[in-house]
Amino acid sequence: MTKVTKNNKSQENPFNPSFGEMPHSFLGREDIIENIRVAFENNLNDPYRTVLFSGMRGIGKTIILEKIAEISLEFGFVSVNITAGNSMVNDLFDQLFERTQHILSKKRKIKSFSIKQFSIEFFNDDETLGFRTRLERVLSKLNDLDIGLLITIDEIYKTAPGLPDIIIAYQHYKRERRKIALMLAGLPKNVSDILSDSEETKNFTFLRRAERVILKNIDIAEIEQLYFSFFNESGKKLSSEDAQFMAEATKGYPFMIQLVGFYVWRTSHHIVSTIDINEGIAKAKERLGVLVFAASLNDISEKDLSFLKAMAAFELPVATSDIQAKMGVSHGYVQQYRLRLLETEMIYSPSYGKLDFSIPYLKEYLL
Repeated sequence: MTKVTKNNKSQENPFNPSFGEMPHSFLGREDIIENIRVAFENNLNDPYRTVLFSGMRGIGKTIILEKIAEISLEFGFVSVNITAGNSMVNDLFDQLFERTQHILSKKRKIKSFSIKQFSIEFFNDDETLGFRTRLERVLSKLNDLDIGLLITIDEIYKTAPGLPDIIIAYQHYKRERRKIALMLAGLPKNVSDILSDSEETKNFTFLRRAERVILKNIDIAEIEQLYFSFFNESGKKLSSEDAQFMAEATKGYPFMIQLVGFYVWRTSHHIVSTIDINEGIAKAKERLGVLVFAASLNDISEKDLSFLKAMAAFELPVATSDIQAKMGVSHGYVQQYRLRLLETEMIYSPSYGKLDFSIPYLKEYLL
């Protein structure tokens, strides 16, 4: 059974239903985190030095990147953590110089990353130089001091300005055996686009050899143990039956684990009642709609949405042929949108010819 790390402040709510906020437990992600930790300990050829994470909203991509950045510090890395977008390159250099100024400053003796005291000459960045040259100058200074560089990029998409420059530069640094690591994360459709074979993605070929981690839902038994431990060890009496009921309500969805735990904790007192649990789950479902479903559905087309609404009208899992009949479209049409939505991982196929929703309670939200 998974070991649960409990918050030391017993009366603080240990659940955090905020996107990108570090949880108190990395339930179901222990193996991933251990692989990353070993990669930083091992030589430069470890495949987990370059990882591409994918998964739907609320599955925990951002917090995994934040945890990796935290781990990297233990092994003498500076981390730069950016989000794909128009200001990505500027953000990278802004963070890089902010976090290394104590290292690249004039004759200043420091002790950092378990490195012995040293002093180096003042480092001047030249913004007129190309991206790779600018980054290489800093990387060389860091590597000379046995300090590595970790770059994490969240919410990647193929047309993100500056992304090709970062990927190409990183590929060269890897060949030169520099002390560097790269972690990327994005929605399934965006990751699939980046890995596709097209003129737009010709600079991303290197990523097809990166380690792929597809983040999935968490086992219900592990969630039950999490709830039981957190509540009871913090002075809130929760029965094993109620812990199981709460766990089943999450359907294994990581963000829902945090939502249910947060609202039941906030509602309850010394003894967690059935009323507390039902009220907490109801509030969690409401917030799930606002924070996840609204954003997810905003990313898809009207025709994609029509397909999902047609799915929601049936008991699940539903046959593709039933969706086709309800929409009144051709077989080719329904197959096109079926494949599009499977790629987003908003839906999945539990058996041949059948479809179901990947995100819990999306059916109810659509009705």
